[in-house]
Amino acid sequence: MFSLFEPNVKATIAFLKLLNVNVNKATVNETLQNHPDWPSLLCVSDSLNSWNIPNAAGKIEVAAIDGLPTPFMAHTNDKEHPLSVVSVVTENTVQLYSKNYHQPVLKSKE
Repeated sequence: MFSLFEPNVKATIAFLKLLNVNVNKATVNETLQNHPDWPSLLCVSDSLNSWNIPNAAGKIEVAAIDGLPTPFMAHTNDKEHPLSVVSVVTENTVQLYSKNYHQPVLKSKE
């Protein structure tokens, strides 16, 4: 059933799982897609707020990601999978969930 969800829903579900927030996948899907600004970052933020998860949106330089608490969601230039969930940031690598949102991928920080 997870594979039937839109990428932004999958990313939000993966993020909630990393935070150990117990929200039903169908509820996440319904909440996001029923938002008037679906599929924007605003609908993700408003949904996180409804589940009492503090969040904020901002644009940062790649070099500044070390200062962000993990996990966090990142908007990317990938039109098919615009959101990635970053779970670990090291000096040289970034571990993130994208595309299938099941297995983390390790990428160079560059």
